[in-house]
Amino acid sequence: MMYNVLIAEDEKIERDYLYHLLKKSNAMIGEIYLASNGAEAVELFRQHNVDIVMMDINMPIKNGLEALKEIRQIEFKESVCFIFTSYDYFSYAQEAIHLHVEDFILKPADHHIILNNIAKAIEILKKNENQFQQTSALIEKINHT
Repeated sequence: MMYNVLIAEDEKIERDYLYHLLKKSNAMIGEIYLASNGAEAVELFRQHNVDIVMMDINMPIKNGLEALKEIRQIEFKESVCFIFTSYDYFSYAQEAIHLHVEDFILKPADHHIILNNIAKAIEILKKNENQFQQTSALIEKINHT
């Protein structure tokens, strides 16, 4: 199975770096969607089947936490989210925790940290899919009997 990623980053150099890093990685990455602001990120999340969200906090139009709050209200898809920021503010980290962010990554992040977080996200998604399949099989078995 391949996993789709949304990269929301207003700095084109950072956005391109993350895109190329993921494309060159051996991770099971399918489509990669790119957003340059929070509003665009929410729209792309609505339009596509996104599994992993990599969100910068400080972006125009709608900041990353506002966008993530909106994304978390979209019920059809639970995704694994990471926050990128240049700011080491406790209030940002606290809000990110409330939005069920997997990790809070300070920029500039080493490529090993990014790839390790992607690997962690894929493992979480696999585990969730496995639990869903087991639950579905159990429900099917109960309905059959």
